[in-house]
Amino acid sequence: QRTESGLSQYVLGVESNDDWINNIKKAFLTTYWFLFESDKLTVDINGEILSKNNYEEEAEMLFKNDLSKENPIPFIKIFKNAAPEKKSIYKIGEVCLFVSEENENENFPNRILFLRDGMKIKLDTLGISGLPINIAGVMFCTDPNGNRILGGMEPHAHDKFQPELVEKKLQDITVTEAKKIIKEIEEFKKEVLLKIKSKYTTESDNIDFVDELFTSILGSGMGGGAGNSIKSNEETFHKRTFEIDYKLEFNSTGRNISKDLNSPTDSGEGDGEGAGLGEGGKGIIGGDGKIKAKGGGSGSENARNQPSANLDLASRFFLSSSSNGQNVYKLILRSEEKENQNYSIVFNQSGDTRGKEGEMSAEVLSITSESRSIEYYPIRNRKDQITAYKISHITICKDSPVVFEIAIREKSLSALQIIQVYNDQD
Repeated sequence: QRTESGLSQYVLGVESNDDWINNIKKAFLTTYWFLFESDKLTVDINGEILSKNNYEEEAEMLFKNDLSKENPIPFIKIFKNAAPEKKSIYKIGEVCLFVSEENENENFPNRILFLRDGMKIKLDTLGISGLPINIAGVMFCTDPNGNRILGGMEPHAHDKFQPELVEKKLQDITVTEAKKIIKEIEEFKKEVLLKIKSKYTTESDNIDFVDELFTSILGSGMGGGAGNSIKSNEETFHKRTFEIDYKLEFNSTGRNISKDLNSPTDSGEGDGEGAGLGEGGKGIIGGDGKIKAKGGGSGSENARNQPSANLDLASRFFLSSSSNGQNVYKLILRSEEKENQNYSIVFNQSGDTRGKEGEMSAEVLSITSESRSIEYYPIRNRKDQITAYKISHITICKDSPVVFEIAIREKSLSALQIIQVYNDQD
């Protein structure tokens, strides 16, 4: 029992074993290594002393083969060796972020450790994807009053920040202000991480061998282009122009279709370039990697909002993860417009629909962006079958891609495609 000020920790119902001293050391090193480094904490564990003088050596020994995200060694190294990024945050003052990329033989957990008054509060995910190398970081507020405010957002476990808690704990900060603080911290973190990501965003080069291979297979009209690359801080897209005059579709359960893509006349069965009312047209996805939204829509959505032509929007789908019949795809959208534009898109499966009615063989379970749930709407045909899904009110501007994660229940992998694009401002 202590009589001086400080924090007491009690462990109840413990079965003693020969390694209990090391387990206690590991717990202190994981949670309080910053206080050891700052020479603000010394611990006596059954006669064994843990302090500024030996905490790094002890950590190296105890966590040498530990590959978990709780291993404090990467965070200690980053704090001692990396130069901090700093930013003044609303109401709490200066916040520092130390971040670094792993070197050979290092194991960085792709997490940001947030400290408050030298104590570990939580391990944050990066919040961005596409980094080719693991990183880690240490983040904390340097202002005593700022730490008081952050402490007012912590539950009893001191393992997260909950803005709603300030209503009962603090008199000078509102819940709205607390939410703004957390939002600015997240934006600062993302800003620093995107600067690191930009170093790895390079242009795609034209490979003559690949061009020649596709030219020999597809003919001179399909594979000879030099290709153009667009570089941004978010994503590199490789665009190639294909000149296609005719499109043929062969279907074992329905009518075979031939389309003259140089003609605006619909020459197929409910699948042409025209207005495509009801369950009709699929539109055209331009071969240069941009959506040329000429096609009609499916269901009643089309009657209210016709697609605009020649919208300058680049897109990319790819599989992100797969588990137990549920696949997660990432959709990356980027506009070439300098100012913010509001878009709506419609997507479905390419080649995985059931019969000529276009029913999708997969079910969309959720769509998220930056961990936020995104609303989406099923598009149905006259038989009330889902033929596509629509996402509305997507705000994009140049060099600021929007990334969606689309969770789908399906028996096999899908080839997803965007079939329509609308400009909500039209």
